[in-house]
Amino acid sequence: MAAFGPAPCDRRWSVSLLVNELSALYNAFVAGQPDPLPPLSVQYIDYAAWQQHHLSGDALLHQQQYWVEQLRNAPDRLTLPTDHPHPSRQCYDGGHVAFTVNGVLLDSLKHLSQQRGCTLFMTLMAGWAVLMSRLSGQHDIVIGTPVAARHHREIEPLIGMFVNTLALRVDLSDAPDTPALLAQLKEAALAAQQHADVPFEQVVEAVAPRRSLAYSPLFQVMLALHNLPDATPALDGVRTSALENDIETSQFDLNLELHEQDGQLNGTLYYAAALFERTTIERWAAYWMRILEGMVMSPQQTVAALPLLEDASVAGRTGLVSDDAAPVDDSTLHALFEDQAAAHPEALAVVDENGSLTYAELDAQANQLARTLLAHGVGGEDRVALCVERSQAMAIGVLGILKAGAAYVPFDTRYPRERLVTMRADSGAALVLVDAVGEQILGRGADTLLLSGEECCYRTASSVPIAVTVTPDQLAYVIYTSGSTGQPKGIAMPHAPLVNLMRWQNRHPATVTSQFAAFGFDVASQELLSALTSGGTLAIVPEAVRLDMPRLMAFFDQQRVERAFLPPALLRALAQAGCECGWTPALREVICSGEALRINDDIRTLFARAPQLQLFNQYGPAESHVVCAARCQEDPTQWPDLPPIGHPIPGAILYVLDADGQPVPPGISGELYIGGHSLSRGYVGLPAQTAERFLPDVLAEQEGARLYRTGDMVRQRSDGQLEYLGRCDHQITLRGYRIEPGDIESLLRGRPGVSDALVMLRTNVGGEPQLAAYLQGDDIALAALQAYAMAHLPDYMVPSAWVVMTAFPMTRNGKVDRRALPEPDMQVAATAFEPPFDDEEQAMAMLWQRLLGVERIGRHDDFFALGGHSLLAVRVVADIQQTQQVEVPVAELFEHSTLAAFTERVVDISIAQFDLDELLNMTDVEAEGDDHE
Repeated sequence: MAAFGPAPCDRRWSVSLLVNELSALYNAFVAGQPDPLPPLSVQYIDYAAWQQHHLSGDALLHQQQYWVEQLRNAPDRLTLPTDHPHPSRQCYDGGHVAFTVNGVLLDSLKHLSQQRGCTLFMTLMAGWAVLMSRLSGQHDIVIGTPVAARHHREIEPLIGMFVNTLALRVDLSDAPDTPALLAQLKEAALAAQQHADVPFEQVVEAVAPRRSLAYSPLFQVMLALHNLPDATPALDGVRTSALENDIETSQFDLNLELHEQDGQLNGTLYYAAALFERTTIERWAAYWMRILEGMVMSPQQTVAALPLLEDASVAGRTGLVSDDAAPVDDSTLHALFEDQAAAHPEALAVVDENGSLTYAELDAQANQLARTLLAHGVGGEDRVALCVERSQAMAIGVLGILKAGAAYVPFDTRYPRERLVTMRADSGAALVLVDAVGEQILGRGADTLLLSGEECCYRTASSVPIAVTVTPDQLAYVIYTSGSTGQPKGIAMPHAPLVNLMRWQNRHPATVTSQFAAFGFDVASQELLSALTSGGTLAIVPEAVRLDMPRLMAFFDQQRVERAFLPPALLRALAQAGCECGWTPALREVICSGEALRINDDIRTLFARAPQLQLFNQYGPAESHVVCAARCQEDPTQWPDLPPIGHPIPGAILYVLDADGQPVPPGISGELYIGGHSLSRGYVGLPAQTAERFLPDVLAEQEGARLYRTGDMVRQRSDGQLEYLGRCDHQITLRGYRIEPGDIESLLRGRPGVSDALVMLRTNVGGEPQLAAYLQGDDIALAALQAYAMAHLPDYMVPSAWVVMTAFPMTRNGKVDRRALPEPDMQVAATAFEPPFDDEEQAMAMLWQRLLGVERIGRHDDFFALGGHSLLAVRVVADIQQTQQVEVPVAELFEHSTLAAFTERVVDISIAQFDLDELLNMTDVEAEGDDHE
């Protein structure tokens, strides 16, 4: 028996030589003949000496420079969808799947290759690159391939390491068709061959990619086409056979090895068993062959649109739906509330820091407001703006407006006045309802009604219910989001989709639901309506408590909150604080939405500590609200970092489609389209934008059915759940807020000195995502520009970093090369530097540096101007409490946002919180010590 392990040789060529020479020597020995092998003209040591001499000086530098330029800014890794989480250290346990490309397809591929003047290898590599792109959603693909560096006849009979590895880079960003892709592969492969002498290890050293123990450098997938047959010993009188190796390994995530035999192409796809299941690899092998067929049959079609399914025109077009049917329902939101008020009139409906209302009291006041609105001429489909703080007035206003047959337009009182005025005009609001804070912001006019104080507009109105006919397709609310044109856009949502959502959400009603979200955010409506349409209590979190983690934990416990809707970023802050203080939550459900949920160890620990507590990940844009959800199951300590967004809720139909609107199979990334009973009407006063995003669903049975194009990239897992991958455009989600960069860019362009502007999401050295504004122009006054942005944009839309450039970098295609934009300097907008004054300021500066990712901080620098935001402020006060045992309200940082002012407040608060009795005891002890001296 001969066993071939990881010998230092190019295995297939050298093993073939060894087997052939062994056969010749054995047969000659048996026949009594002399050694039949000719003498070698050179030895391997001669080749090694030649290679060392040849690859030195300018020759080596020239080849290295080629690879440095070729692989500049290449992606660090190929993000293939995996069945298992990627381990922190690469595991080499493997498996393999064998398959065959039949002779008919092989002949067609050879003919296609000949037509395009390339080799079969180039065509197979092109199809492999397309599959990798379709699986990963990336357009910049790097694939490794081995090459036999036996360029001289003299070394062909040598056994030794003559193989090298090349990294071929494929660009699919311009949606090439098959001829264009083959031309690109031909050019890349020939150029790589001309620079194939430099060993791969030296290429890695020269390119210097980001290294990780979790994956191999430069590429993680390979393809090899072997042109030598399997070596089989031909020994006279001896029967030989190859034994399969039971120990399987894989040095890469995927390694496709091909060799032609008996008129067909035999393939073996090796895979990392720590990442993939065999069924997934079998499916991918079938996808690859479908791509090859598509390249032959439809060469003029863009390769990104080549079908992966046997019948792509039908498969997947039924969409993803819930296993539970949506109930037929003609109810309205306020009718659901009225049912609860009739059934449980004395139950607690709303609690805020100033008091509470029972269902009967809330229903009566909402009836009074509805009558008042009708008396002022408000009718069906009218819009009524509601500019109030998060309080009982919010619930009264929403229900009163709905009872009058109108739609509410929620205003966040923290928005700049100018933005609220724009929203008011755009919505066409017939009236504006305000509390004292809203009146301060918007003023008071003939179309403004007060909801608080002695002049409350409905105080004398009758509370008797009124009969106003409202149908499910009537408008319920208009909520504003960031718009790409520089103006916010209003989303018009009727009752029916929201009733469908409430019915689903309240399958398991909560006795107490917290109200945390800002009023202008669609989650605020979900909190309010899900509580009040199920008979539960809405517990409004006081503004001073929302970002104070110890007080928020106490609020949840004191109010006996069962269900809390929390942004993922705040959940992480809450979990960190909870783990530090040993809090065991009594909550039953935490629901996250608004941005991608990322699980960390603090979240795992907190949920493991409370077995009754469940974590839900909900997904849905404001144009539809929630359409799918997942419950994090099993042991919380085993939760993945990025949980799926789950299955559709009843009534929603989800499609995963490619760029040509064709369905993609499981495991392939595509854009998510939403249909069914979950859609809004569209954008108020923007018919063109509505038509662009809301498309006819031509396959739906219902006449007039539509699909909403989300712009979100997803893929379906093997268990049917969807994974969120990110945006297919430049839209940003930050701390739960959806931001159109164009909204900010339009504001900045045209300001003095600014000729162009780009806004991107960047991560600072502390790991925090922050908005960065890149400005093209001369003589730009950054401080004035920042002040202008703060006056005209909500705080979450104001960039944290500002970069001024004379010109933006461009790609070869004439587009802005966003990847080449420099990392922002988080301190460019800071004031003139003055170092910290004393030890307290120095310690505070070090804390800010760590959280903000800024190299130096002066005593007059502003926390928020340097990139700080509300959740980072939470971490500041949490750190102070942990390290100094001083409880500082988060509001103090907002009111005293410079380093010097905030440090002074912390010192003052620490003195005020110091235990006077402890101080007196310390004084007594010191006095006693003096007596004994």
